Amino acid sequence: NIVVGGGIGVVTGVFLALSGISMLCGSVSAAVVMMARASPSQIASSLGCSHIWDGTGLGFLFGCFFIYGSKVGWYHRMFLPVILIELAEGGTSGGSTWGAVDECALVLVSAGICAANLVCPPPSATAGDVAMSRRGLVTNLLYGDFIEAAYPFMGR
Repeated sequence: NIVVGGGIGVVTGVFLALSGISMLCGSVSAAVVMMARASPSQIASSLGCSHIWDGTGLGFLFGCFFIYGSKVGWYHRMFLPVILIELAEGGTSGGSTWGAVDECALVLVSAGICAANLVCPPPSATAGDVAMSRRGLVTNLLYGDFIEAAYPFMGR
């Protein structure tokens, strides 16, 4: 299993490098970083729509795009690879802009739902719900990778 798992990673990495997909994702990531560092008015003027819109709410729109994409299955197909490529590139920021959006739009919302279930549990909450909320809150705040903990509570 270790050999197969490692081999899949190597084959995928070589495919991404040779096909140019990695360069495309790097360019998309660089464009997003450039937009994140620019003021909304600069982005609106570069898009040629500064006479209609001053760029207010662009971060909100990107967050909505991210949340929508996570609901329709784009997270593992598109967002996570871009985050990983952005982290691998390093660049001047040493981090990931898309990863920061992921943290704010998905992870912290999930942690908030778990915290709300701990502070004010619904009447139908079981001991398992409380334990899941506690585990989800701690894991999301410390590691940022357990957004699934909030799914049962969002369905209610």
